Amino acid sequence: MTIEIHPEAEAEITDAVRWYEERSAKLGVRFLAQVTLALQKIADDPSRFQSVGGGIQVYRMDRWPYKIMYAYDESASLVRVVCVMHNKRRPGYWSDRQFEG
Repeated sequence: MTIEIHPEAEAEITDAVRWYEERSAKLGVRFLAQVTLALQKIADDPSRFQSVGGGIQVYRMDRWPYKIMYAYDESASLVRVVCVMHNKRRPGYWSDRQFEG
């Protein structure tokens, strides 16, 4: 399964890594490692995680207050990560994001 990450989701990951690094050395690295692991779990079986409607699935990260929202196209073997959001963010703020192409 190929994973495509929306540019704004990439920015959310970068911002979170930076925020955690400012609080404690290597905490950002640990967060990024967990995001990478989560993306691998999603790629391995994208239908496994909860559907929240509109073709969107959600992966809730272990030990981190974040969710990864994604859509997948089984026929194209493609997962599109729409956002990596903190649990305290306003729900649905990402819903108008589009992928190029």
